[in-house]
Amino acid sequence: MLVKTYTLFSLILLLSLKCLSQTNYQPGFYITLENDTIHGLINDRSGIGNFSNCQFKSDKPSKPVKYLPEDIQSYQFLDGRYYLSKNIYVDSVKRHVFVEFLVDGISDLFLYRDNEHYFYVIENADGETIELQKEEASDWSDPSQHDPYFHVRKLKVAFADCMEIQPQVEQADFSNKSLIKLTRNYHNYVCDEYECIVYEKRIGPPQIYIAPVIGISKSSLSFDKEFYSNFTYEDNQNFNCGIQVDFVLAFINDRMSVQALLLYGKNDYKGTYNNYYELDVMNHRLQGELLFKYTFPFGMLRPSLGFGMHNDFIRNASFFAVVDNNPGNPPNETYIDTIFMRYNLFGGVLQAGMNFRIFGNREFFTNFRYTYSDGITNGPSEAVTTRINAYNFNFGFYLSKVR
Repeated sequence: MLVKTYTLFSLILLLSLKCLSQTNYQPGFYITLENDTIHGLINDRSGIGNFSNCQFKSDKPSKPVKYLPEDIQSYQFLDGRYYLSKNIYVDSVKRHVFVEFLVDGISDLFLYRDNEHYFYVIENADGETIELQKEEASDWSDPSQHDPYFHVRKLKVAFADCMEIQPQVEQADFSNKSLIKLTRNYHNYVCDEYECIVYEKRIGPPQIYIAPVIGISKSSLSFDKEFYSNFTYEDNQNFNCGIQVDFVLAFINDRMSVQALLLYGKNDYKGTYNNYYELDVMNHRLQGELLFKYTFPFGMLRPSLGFGMHNDFIRNASFFAVVDNNPGNPPNETYIDTIFMRYNLFGGVLQAGMNFRIFGNREFFTNFRYTYSDGITNGPSEAVTTRINAYNFNFGFYLSKVR
């Protein structure tokens, strides 16, 4: 069962990764070589793709047009990110590329990325540039020669005319957040004529989406020791319902979220042993989950993958036994009073889903989940492990509009 489950999730993952080649068009504009501003939709590829070219559409039905750095002056997303066409040196060779414009001030700060490079460029008011890159371990011919202050020394040169900023230079990290703050503070120390401009993605207020959920579950019950472990239990199928809450982690990545799920269902597991004994295990099952989820932004259809913690809380469990080992006499039917079953089980969950955007910003979704949980309780002579494995297919819709 586990092999089939992981195989299924692997296939879903491969299909989702294949979808990464699709598009994520966001509102924005580009500026032509003639200084005209053209508004429309720009494909946001988030990683290195945004540095190679600009893929633009005037509206959703239009065909995309690809612009290289030499074709336009710049392009910008309405969320604040700004990419500028610029000539810079990459491996001592002058190249015409797109750089991400981070700070526009007395000294400008740019970021450049491709498959082999990741570095910042600081350009002062005289047009002089300093390339700021992090020394990688792979570059060390002798580990003892490693300079932990490699980028700090470059920053000291770039901001040498401002003594007030030097303590902050010593503490600077090789990251957008740290270098933007440092460059902005430098500007505020040395310039009182105008404010610098910071181009970075604006983080909106927290996004919380609530959705009612219904679905169907197929689960299996097993015990590893004592009397209950002798029985072969049939898989149980039942309907469940509940509520799902998504907390979007926009401060990290607006495609990542924490999902909380609470589901209720009623189970009835029927077990047999030696053709003489039957056992009917009935209970109410409350499922609680907390998982991390990544949603691929592909427009109308948005696949997602998630994993996290799962809890089964069993209520009102009853064991009804039927013993028919005396031919010619009615079977003996009875409820078992002493139950060696764990009522609070903990485990994990794997989830693959698909969101369907309809009616503008309204979204329906489906989730396929595999869950497992177990717990230990004391039996008559030794500890007994209760285990539940389940496949779940849920369907729901968000009550509020999705951004």
